[in-house]
Amino acid sequence: MVKDTFEHGIEQEFQVVNPWTGELKGGVEEILRGLPKDWLGIDRAAGIEGDHYPTELEHKTGICVSIDDIREGLIVNRTEMIKYARKCDYALIATGVNPFSTTDYPGESFGEHHHVGGNETSILAVRRHNLIREFIPELHAFTVNSPIYGKKKTDYMSYRAHRSPHIHPGSRVKFSSHRSVSNIEDAKRIYGSNPRYWDVTPYAFIKRGYPTVEVRLFDTQTSIDMSVAITAILEALALKAKKMNEQDRTPPKIDENILCYNRNQAIKHGMSAEFKVDKNVKYLKEGECFAYHSKEIDSKSSIITATQAVKELIVYIENELDEIGADSKILSPVNKAIEKKQTPASHQLDIFNLRGIESLSTELMNETIDGQSIKRGG
Repeated sequence: MVKDTFEHGIEQEFQVVNPWTGELKGGVEEILRGLPKDWLGIDRAAGIEGDHYPTELEHKTGICVSIDDIREGLIVNRTEMIKYARKCDYALIATGVNPFSTTDYPGESFGEHHHVGGNETSILAVRRHNLIREFIPELHAFTVNSPIYGKKKTDYMSYRAHRSPHIHPGSRVKFSSHRSVSNIEDAKRIYGSNPRYWDVTPYAFIKRGYPTVEVRLFDTQTSIDMSVAITAILEALALKAKKMNEQDRTPPKIDENILCYNRNQAIKHGMSAEFKVDKNVKYLKEGECFAYHSKEIDSKSSIITATQAVKELIVYIENELDEIGADSKILSPVNKAIEKKQTPASHQLDIFNLRGIESLSTELMNETIDGQSIKRGG
């Protein structure tokens, strides 16, 4: 049984597309006009709404207190969105960028955002932020879901993340999103007046009294199972951070340059990435290893594969996963990524390489409808 955990909410951005070709089509306002008012999410914690672009339909689960609630919210919202999109002769696709057309909007992309925690002390929010921060590359590696753009393969397993402005070459804030912070004021100084476009931030909605950690690094996931697995991992990390906070322990700090390098490798290569090891990060305490520092890994090595790093992440939080009731079934998409380097991006590439772009269009629309787990992958 999955136990109640921290407050947790998810926002997902879906592509509104031509149901025959999968190409982007600006029909959000038409779909919203057909929705019952009870489903509209404007200024509400849950519901369906438009976002920045006429091709982007977003839903919010609202504040949930268990993984089961998250799953139910994802299923119910997706079902309603698809139903009303069909009534207007549109289809929806869940992935990071549109594989079948280019966009007139430079920033147009489609992400999945998780809000973890709430109504707790700001220092706990900061420590949750700092611990989740350490695993940005691993979280990218098994969730990449946008390798194709404009009917062509890109050089990235997450082309959406590659286009994110905070890692654009030459950006003066290139590393800002990857810094460990000391307190909320430190976070505000680092992230500036608008923190919402970084991978992880520790004070979303702080003005409303909800110091949640917002995690924005994911492509929108086609599979509901993958979104639930992500939820379980973030919940386990939040619980680990809470234990640290109760002991007044601060999460270790992986060097931001190494973290940024590993992040870039993850969005380019997914589970095939090779990460640098920060050898200055030692064991947290005797018997409890931190990422990259299992006894199975050669202590002299300066490189670790993403596959091994994700495996280490699961080992690191295995007690917390057990405490919240996240079993092997819930973690199945992550276990597949570890065992077979199987990710949503590799699944798209398999279809594209074997059957072509038209088959990929049909497959993504169908998988968005049923939200099933990935069936294939490289």
